[in-house]
Amino acid sequence: MTRWPGTIIALNLGGAVIPDVLSIYLLVKNRLFYRGLLGIITVAAIVHHVAHPVHGMGIAEPIFMPPLAAAVAAFLISRRRSPIGVDIRNHLITGYTIKKVS
Repeated sequence: MTRWPGTIIALNLGGAVIPDVLSIYLLVKNRLFYRGLLGIITVAAIVHHVAHPVHGMGIAEPIFMPPLAAAVAAFLISRRRSPIGVDIRNHLITGYTIKKVS
């Protein structure tokens, strides 16, 4: 009979613990509970869908999928506050133009 060595759970301090603590702090400080929860659920579902086990390594997913999923989720959840496309939106709505400074 072969003995299983056990399960090892490893947490990366700079890649998991510190970003989680910082994210929780920002969610509480800015009172973004429901939007934050919606973003977490959305990104977790997308990354879970594309993740797959790799024998001898662990779980792998495409390297750019988590940040792209987070950026798209953030943009869709808070379009009014999103810095992406703000200048285009201001130009289309108000006719605001940026003057060239040289």
